[in-house]
Amino acid sequence: MVDGLRRLLVTTVVSRHLHAPEWDRPELVDAQQKIVDLFTGSLGYEHVDVLGNNLTANKLKNRLSTFIRSPERSEDDLIVIYISCHGDLIEDTNDHILLTGDSDPNDLSDPESRIDTADLAKLLLGGTRVRNLLLILDTCHSGQGTRNLIGEVSKRMAPGWGQRIGGGFVLMHSAQPFEEAETGTFPNLLAEAVKDAHSAGHTPEKISLGAVVEHINANKSKPGYQTVGWDPTGLTGEVPPFLTFPFRDTHIIDKLRDSTGMVRTNPEWEHHDLNILPTLQEPEHRTATHKPPSLTGNIHESIESKLNTEEHRKGDINDIRNALINLQISEHEAELNIYRDIVIKFSRDSLIRALRHASKAELITKSGVRSPIWETDLHYRFIVGDPSDELEVHLEEDDGNVLSEHIWDPSTPPGDFYQILVLAVRNAGGDLGVGLNDPTRSTQDLSEMLIEVTKYRSQELLGHRHYLRRIIERKDGWYFTEDYVLPADKLWYRIDVYRLGEVDWEEHLNKKGWPATWNIPFARTLYGIKPRYQQE
Repeated sequence: MVDGLRRLLVTTVVSRHLHAPEWDRPELVDAQQKIVDLFTGSLGYEHVDVLGNNLTANKLKNRLSTFIRSPERSEDDLIVIYISCHGDLIEDTNDHILLTGDSDPNDLSDPESRIDTADLAKLLLGGTRVRNLLLILDTCHSGQGTRNLIGEVSKRMAPGWGQRIGGGFVLMHSAQPFEEAETGTFPNLLAEAVKDAHSAGHTPEKISLGAVVEHINANKSKPGYQTVGWDPTGLTGEVPPFLTFPFRDTHIIDKLRDSTGMVRTNPEWEHHDLNILPTLQEPEHRTATHKPPSLTGNIHESIESKLNTEEHRKGDINDIRNALINLQISEHEAELNIYRDIVIKFSRDSLIRALRHASKAELITKSGVRSPIWETDLHYRFIVGDPSDELEVHLEEDDGNVLSEHIWDPSTPPGDFYQILVLAVRNAGGDLGVGLNDPTRSTQDLSEMLIEVTKYRSQELLGHRHYLRRIIERKDGWYFTEDYVLPADKLWYRIDVYRLGEVDWEEHLNKKGWPATWNIPFARTLYGIKPRYQQE
């Protein structure tokens, strides 16, 4: 508290899930530590470890409320709250929610096992003396959470917020409303931006949040599909100085000034001045922000590299364990990036690469994979032909009847080829009207499906590898494979294709509360199976 301001950091992550081990992200703990190292280092914050990790929704809300309303809080405190977990959007409303340790993927409608992000306004702004608050949401779709929050802030701010000059509630989000946030990426980018002397030319005494966000988004190592943002609200002056260097010795600042009295915009930072850990310069987990290792890379080189960066712990078995696990995580991310590139690097080549890889991994059938065309009874089937660099798209009906075939020639730009697909649907009687004929939607759905399946199959103990393979199509929340029909949100339940002839499937599923008015008839049409009473 050198400059008279008390700086307090509180953090929480959800790296483990009681009802959904496939959601587990153990690497979030490392990301959390990087945030702690950054803020408690050069920025002079005290980490108040009052929240803990992997909390239930009720515990997280109660502990946040207790901290923010504590009589120990002061209107002069600078408070930073960092939350990292899975974020999702409610399908009907697009409202953002935070998935907590007790969230159940089969019942996300339960308000007791999730946090509606908009509710944080009531939790953080009511009944407190805090007037300088920075909330960092490091989740998928967190930009939508910020939007929801801003809508509630004006309702929840006590009159006292406007009586103090210089206060404000500031929101920072690691992704835009419909973007995913790469695990562990944001803390690395934030640390680099704060450390870098080029933060929009601002002085080291005070770096603006806007300059930091701009620096992050200009970072070439940032994933192209992830954009950081910030939103100040309730300001009564300048944005509170959340990112400042409260140096103990004024000569550290003075020595950065040149003969005109101006601070150099590119000072040579010294570690003892900034106290930023070297680990922040070289991120431990390399995902989409760095060139991923080959899926057949040399594991010995990875282990050796890991050990060389941690000489002080050489010989510790944890070094080997962490190196092995980190390599597996990197390999997994590299595979996911192949499917993300369908959208991020939208091209014929990226689609071929993804389909070829999915076919080799037996995610899809040898006859390609289908993706439904929105609000029609038509489907695109994507096929990598022989030779393997030939890409063909078929327009099909539910039963697989081919209405038209279209080869994507290497010389044809993406826009021209997708216009061909628009015309094919129109000629087949599936025209939806102005602005609604969008074949790119089907391609994006394909990318999302391959990413989802790869995550489900990432661990043998999840039990999905045998059943979720050789996929024909995912349609309206159901997977249709060569051997099984499976609901995407209840993969433990499987219908053998050979049993689709049994006549009571609709009644059976309806009793479970799973409407079966379309999926069983669709499956029978797709596989060419008739109910047994029609076979007799």
